[in-house]
Amino acid sequence: MKNLLIKKMFYQNLLSMFIILVFILTPKLSADEAAKKIKFFRASEPGNVLVCDIEAEAKSATVMTTQDGNRSEKSLCNNIKIQGIMTVKTVTEYGRPATIDFKVEKVKGAINGQDHKFLAENKELEINLESKPCEFRLKDRSAELSKEEILLLALVFRKTRKENMSDFIGTEKEIKVGDTWKTPTAPLEGEFEKRGIKLEELEIGGTVKLAERKEVHGYDCWIFNAGMNAKKGDEFEFDFKAEVSLPTDEKTGAVKVSRTASEKLLKKVTDKNNAIMPDLKELSLTVIDTMTAVTVPVAKGGK
Repeated sequence: MKNLLIKKMFYQNLLSMFIILVFILTPKLSADEAAKKIKFFRASEPGNVLVCDIEAEAKSATVMTTQDGNRSEKSLCNNIKIQGIMTVKTVTEYGRPATIDFKVEKVKGAINGQDHKFLAENKELEINLESKPCEFRLKDRSAELSKEEILLLALVFRKTRKENMSDFIGTEKEIKVGDTWKTPTAPLEGEFEKRGIKLEELEIGGTVKLAERKEVHGYDCWIFNAGMNAKKGDEFEFDFKAEVSLPTDEKTGAVKVSRTASEKLLKKVTDKNNAIMPDLKELSLTVIDTMTAVTVPVAKGGK
């Protein structure tokens, strides 16, 4: 009886030790492995100051094919690189920047390969992001910006929208690194409708992936890879890809966004009585719009 009791106590102690060892040796889920709900949109506030380094390019190619098979092509390309300090002056009712000041530290750009000299370099711009097109003027009123300069600046500073980061890549589900979900399509569907493209004729799809967690420009960030494609046979195709570095602190907006949007249109001319270009058989247009924006907040009270 005594031996039986000793054996029982031995096995109980052994089981307890095993449970303790399992608890100690089994790793807990790290913060980036545990599923959680992420706050995608962080509203702007008046007085926010950001260090900015932005590159943007817009290019297009038009190809015309005549009835006898001859092709002619015309290409355009505008680009700009700008660095400076942005200060949010006012915001919209939905938390997006409405008016900003931008102190230009470095800027260069070109229109179809021709370099452009910027009056705004080493000066401060006042920019109205609610107007369409956006309004630009030198804060010191020393000169008027040229149409070419405004054209290039407009590649970077675009009319503010009601839609935000959540509308473009967000999800209400709890997610962890490696998870994917369908890309929200509502904002782009609205754009297609405005242009008379029937949604029921489009094949639309895309996914967002929480790819990893890493440090970006001093911030612990979630890295999202997003893509979307909308297509109607060989007549129309829209493709969008983006990588977003969103701080895990749930207060700071994306510190880096890289995106590319391309659109292809193909129009076959069936009207043989085309008075403008009677020999035209087919017209195609490809537009590619790319931007990489680094926008890092300046700590309040900092320089």
